[in-house]
Amino acid sequence: MALNLLTNPWIPVRRDDGSTATIAPWELVPPEDGSTAPPVDIIPPRADFRAALHEFCIGLLQVTLGATLRSGADWEDLLLTPPSQTDLKEAFADHVQWFNLMGERPLFMQDLTLPKPGPSDKTFPVSSLLIDAPGLNAINQNTDHFVKRDRTDCLCPACAAMALYTLQTFAPSGGAGNRTSLRGGGPLSTLAVPQRVGNAPATLWHTLWANVLPLSVYKWDDGLRAGRMTTLPGDVYPWGAPTRTSEKGEETAPSDVHIFQCHWGMPRRILLLPQEEATPSTCSLCGAETTTVVRHFAQRPSGTNYGPTWKHPLTPYRFQKNGAPALPVKGNPGITGYVNWLGVVYGEGTDPGEMARARCVDNALKEDVLKGTVRIRVSGYDMDNMKARQWCEGQYPVFTIAGDNLARFRADVKQLVKDADTVKKSLMGALKAVIFSDKADASVDKSVFHGHTATYWGGTKTMFYDMVQHYAARAAASTEEDASAAAQPDLRREWVTYLIRQATKLFDMAADAQPTPKPPQHREIARTKAQLHFGLRKTFKAILQPTA
Repeated sequence: MALNLLTNPWIPVRRDDGSTATIAPWELVPPEDGSTAPPVDIIPPRADFRAALHEFCIGLLQVTLGATLRSGADWEDLLLTPPSQTDLKEAFADHVQWFNLMGERPLFMQDLTLPKPGPSDKTFPVSSLLIDAPGLNAINQNTDHFVKRDRTDCLCPACAAMALYTLQTFAPSGGAGNRTSLRGGGPLSTLAVPQRVGNAPATLWHTLWANVLPLSVYKWDDGLRAGRMTTLPGDVYPWGAPTRTSEKGEETAPSDVHIFQCHWGMPRRILLLPQEEATPSTCSLCGAETTTVVRHFAQRPSGTNYGPTWKHPLTPYRFQKNGAPALPVKGNPGITGYVNWLGVVYGEGTDPGEMARARCVDNALKEDVLKGTVRIRVSGYDMDNMKARQWCEGQYPVFTIAGDNLARFRADVKQLVKDADTVKKSLMGALKAVIFSDKADASVDKSVFHGHTATYWGGTKTMFYDMVQHYAARAAASTEEDASAAAQPDLRREWVTYLIRQATKLFDMAADAQPTPKPPQHREIARTKAQLHFGLRKTFKAILQPTA
């Protein structure tokens, strides 16, 4: 089975009428005769594939249709009036030859010159394409307790394509010479997701196009050589030319290739080894029956080493000290919590440690046609070097804030988060004293507190967004008099009171969950609780103390 990722159906979707289908990219929009409902979401067999396939489609639309977007007006026209299937086929036509998964090279996301392995050469099981699969070290040491080996030994061509693109796009560190993705290991992916466009519910097209950027947003004067779009192989699609290897740590910067390579980064030198079998086998992921299977692949180290100056439009970045290049934000267990909400949705500022929102989010939230209709989807792997601890995903609400009021809104929200963090620190200190009777052991395993921290942030989330709504109303007010009416006079006092109440409740629950204590420990718990209450009262006064 020869699979071309632009002409053949391979992307699983759910349509507006609830039906499911497998489509080719030119079917992202419904046929003009209305014979099928429009796709509204991508539904692959894995959550990380879903994020990656959204990025694949956005990158494809950016390189084909987006390459001619000179203004926001052009962008808005295509949002409101999607192209036809015929238009998409024509837009993709010049790119088809670069998207063959199997057959004669060049092959999608695969090294152009990597030799096919001989009978005695080492190959890798196809399960190693999956980021959360146990590594060779875990298998050799028999420590793959929770994510077992040998559960994925056969992939159909479509799932092999998904796995390959996901790995190249989110690649973690993978041992000596195996490079991370263009955004480092386990980057956060953020998408602007419209709920409605005009008077109609948004479709998959609207979600994808909302994250495609006019060329002006890419800042073409930032190290980009003119005319590079004329050479797709190598400059845009790295698999179309010999790999820019990095045996000596050589880096590839945006000025060395085309800025659009950010959507097609290829840090790993991989060659799939498909085989035809006489009888159909079952794909380990999607359950499809196929005689064309991928069970192994070849790999060599020292692929493209993307330098620190790359900025991916679908990822937020944190500013560093002394003008060092900003770092991409990574997935982590708390990334969908409100502690990160301000930075992901609005950006925090430009001081070291503060977050700049992704360019796709920045552009979408500035477009009048999308105001009041967008939520932000965040997703990414929580990585511990090569080990994937978990996949993190969620959605953030968005409030419409006038540009000249955004600074005050940011300051208000930063204060809410700071207050919550101050109370959390008091809570964690009290829990440490209760959970660890031997104070010397209190730092043995910080993961003990991860669950309590998650419970605290989750338990105060609803109240936080209630507070934010009040601040948003104040920021949207046209006059100071309206702003005073929109904001509750004791809003922050109410917030801090609620935080303290929640912290006390969580402390009691954690203390009650401990093994039955001996009488001296009863007294210790009571004393710790009294100290917590005293500390929180001091915190309350300190937080609300008027500044001179």
